[in-house]
Amino acid sequence: MDSRLGPTKSDLSPSVDSCFNTVNATLSWDESKEACDSLASGSSLAKITTEEENNFVIDLMKKVDKDVYGFWMGANDIETEGSFAWLDGSEVTFSSWNTGQPNNLRGTEDCAHWLKNQNWQWDDSQCSLRMPAVCKKPGVSTLTTTTTTTTTSTSTTTTTTTTTTTTTTTTTTTTTTTASQLCPEGWSYYPATGSCFTTVRKQLIWEQAKVECASLAGGSSLAKITTSEENNFVIELMKKVDNDNEIHGFWMGANDIDREGFYVWIDGSEVTFTAWANGQPNNYKENQDCAFWRKNDDYKWHDANCEINYQGQRGMSAVCKIPGKLISSESLSPATASPTTTSKPIKDECINYSILDENARSVRTAKGEKFCDKIDYYNRGDWRGTGWYRFQPPAGTRLAQAAPGQDHCGAYRAGWSNSALPDKNGESADIKICFDRDRGNARNCDISNQGKVTNCGTYFVYYLENTPTCTARYCGSN
Repeated sequence: MDSRLGPTKSDLSPSVDSCFNTVNATLSWDESKEACDSLASGSSLAKITTEEENNFVIDLMKKVDKDVYGFWMGANDIETEGSFAWLDGSEVTFSSWNTGQPNNLRGTEDCAHWLKNQNWQWDDSQCSLRMPAVCKKPGVSTLTTTTTTTTTSTSTTTTTTTTTTTTTTTTTTTTTTTASQLCPEGWSYYPATGSCFTTVRKQLIWEQAKVECASLAGGSSLAKITTSEENNFVIELMKKVDNDNEIHGFWMGANDIDREGFYVWIDGSEVTFTAWANGQPNNYKENQDCAFWRKNDDYKWHDANCEINYQGQRGMSAVCKIPGKLISSESLSPATASPTTTSKPIKDECINYSILDENARSVRTAKGEKFCDKIDYYNRGDWRGTGWYRFQPPAGTRLAQAAPGQDHCGAYRAGWSNSALPDKNGESADIKICFDRDRGNARNCDISNQGKVTNCGTYFVYYLENTPTCTARYCGSN
């Protein structure tokens, strides 16, 4: 898989002819299992059978993140306590357990993972614990295509007594990148923007579809559509997969949850292009806040209750999108090159980031349950350690720029910054982040740390470190 796909990181293990991939979102074991299953046909939470394979995965995890608790694998003893098995039902024969593990602490630890602070030895934990995961797809052998061209030329020399024919054969080997290599397996490439699209064929409410899309690959989210051409491309994709009469439509990212009648995308940007059906959106019964493509209306856009579809049945399918890194047409094979595609470099952090989107993280949330953005804190919610982050609704679309006050955003101290944001696409800036103790008092910045912010064109991403104290949390706002 291509490294441009974002926070998912893939590598090929030549000794076992398998492809390993990390899902860097913080997920429970069950959610990680679903995320790995969704990445590609045959993919699942990793099964490790040899020490060589285990060492290969450890090297992959070290490349991905310097500040994580661990990574889920497929081994578990959910069915029979003390008898660990892989997801295919086979017994765990090779193992690399840490000293004293597995110990089933408090009788609640049934799922295995690599533990970073113990030299990546194996540990068992509660399956509800949240961390990244390692996925494995057996039988992947190559990521490039090779084209061999043979040219034959004949020359004839004539004299009075002899005719000589000479044949010369030249073989040229050319390595090309095809469009299918620019997206994960099962995704469709849209060359005009360099984006990847896929459909999720499950009955999901809108919030579930949002989580499902975010788990599939780095930077993936419920689809954002910006042009008529892109909308038509997605419609053709839905038509190809939609042969099920039970499917009535596909969720997209557009919604007016925060402000009735004002539709925005998941990244907080305003919906400018639309393809609404006549009379839509109509907010029927004043409870329709989420947009979808309606199958029996030529895939025109409709609004619906976010928890049911328009016919009262619970859930719909969804379309997910990975925003693309535009590439030059010369890097594509001739059959897939687009004359409208141009080179445009994108900063790595604008693709490789994690999402902060919990409602409790919003400036509007006061009191309530306490969290802390520290990797070793027991209640850390969507925090996954020092790294690049993007705020998304309902948490907000950026780091709060004014002191929220004590006991906001799900923490005793709410993190905010009034440092200037870079105003040009691709620019970055250092920022000072304060952890508010008392709004309107000098003490609202008695504890602080440093961070960075990058302008990614339509959104900002932030480099955030583990907070210097608990409970403290980076606060989101719009």
